[in-house]
Amino acid sequence: MRLCGVLVLVLTTVLCVPALQRSPRERRYYIAAVEIDWNYSGTKGYDYFLLFLFQNASLYVTYKKVVFREYEAGFTRAKAHPSWLGLMGPTLRAEEGETIVVTFKNMAAGEYSIHPHGIAYGKQSEGAYYFDNTSQNEKRDDVIRPNEEHVYYWEVTAEVSPQRNDPSCLTYSYVSHRTVVEDYNSGLIGALLICKHGKTGPFEPIGKGKASLFVQHNLESKYTPKYKSKDDDDEHIKYTINGYTDGTLPDVWVCAHTSVSLHFLGMSSDPEVFSVHMNGQVLQQDGHKVSSVGLVSGTCATASMTAVHPGRWLLSSHTFKHMEGKVCVTSARAISRVWTYYIAAEEVVWDYAPDMPYLTNSPVRIGQKYKKAVFTLYKNESFTEKAENQQRKNELGILGPVIRAQIRDVIVFKNMASRPYSIYPHGLTIEKSQEGVNYPAGGEAKNTQGKVSHDKICLSKSIKVPV
Repeated sequence: MRLCGVLVLVLTTVLCVPALQRSPRERRYYIAAVEIDWNYSGTKGYDYFLLFLFQNASLYVTYKKVVFREYEAGFTRAKAHPSWLGLMGPTLRAEEGETIVVTFKNMAAGEYSIHPHGIAYGKQSEGAYYFDNTSQNEKRDDVIRPNEEHVYYWEVTAEVSPQRNDPSCLTYSYVSHRTVVEDYNSGLIGALLICKHGKTGPFEPIGKGKASLFVQHNLESKYTPKYKSKDDDDEHIKYTINGYTDGTLPDVWVCAHTSVSLHFLGMSSDPEVFSVHMNGQVLQQDGHKVSSVGLVSGTCATASMTAVHPGRWLLSSHTFKHMEGKVCVTSARAISRVWTYYIAAEEVVWDYAPDMPYLTNSPVRIGQKYKKAVFTLYKNESFTEKAENQQRKNELGILGPVIRAQIRDVIVFKNMASRPYSIYPHGLTIEKSQEGVNYPAGGEAKNTQGKVSHDKICLSKSIKVPV
């Protein structure tokens, strides 16, 4: 009897709530799964034809993909999709106290669904296909067949909304959950932003938020190249930003001196770590100033920045294989002494194991000594007298000198090696002339690119620690 009494009390409370409270607001989205042709280089038309003919054709093949796209009600007209979003679906936004109503239509040939992360939903709005011992009525949302529709209701409750010390909007994702790995490799993924009350406007999106997907695509799936090359055996894995490789992500415009929210998603078929970095910018995450944002596969992150210096800046992952695969200061004093650091790149023969006799060079051993290029600190602008003593050098090993820079300090770099090198500071906002970074082909900014120092040349430009 006690159990029944509790049930009646709960039901009575639920039935009385609509009479006492105003119905929650709804944000309606009309999302479809559609098939598109996609090449990861971002090239089209005649440019694409020339690249296919005269460069590595495997980089410019066209793939059949299935992606999320937003439509007007009735699914008769697609809404505009920003080019920089690439393969990503539209960014869905809602704030605390609202209900997201997604009408999903499958306009592709396979079976798909739409499943959210980081939000509350009932079993009929889960959109995930697995054995859960539920009724047939509760499984209608699991798989949507071609040309069929389903309406999903996702609730933005106080429990899933940003708390007082959180950013204005938290970053989550939505995916197709029919066959998760295959579906996201096809392109069925998008960003879902859950915001504090009053941070999105009546029904308007956040105009200053940018979403980026750092992803490893495994192309060994049923979505094969439309035009296949002989040399594409090693091209099944691609590291992309929003589906673009080799610096071909279309320009994402940000107004100078404007605070911008950055929303990052990381996805891959295998365990993966991304180190998201934006050249010349200082990011803020969880109340800390950082030079990069870490992502592991299947996670999302929220950061912010204020763009200070105009220019075209590189967004990339600083994990080495991604780059190879083409992907608190003190307050300023009124009068401050300027310290100048003279740093050179020079070649040395480095012994990795000086106290291990069994690693000596021999016909069967490569030995422990290698030619390396290292950063060395000098005392003067002529680079004739080294500043580091031998004891300090032994402590640092192959690392360059420790720079304790303050506001307005200057770093002068000279290349004394036989190959071109540069010096790039993490955690500083810098001007384009001080950047010193080579961009991927197709992503280079003409006439605004920082310089790289070549053989025996001391650049007149210096890196200045900004205020």
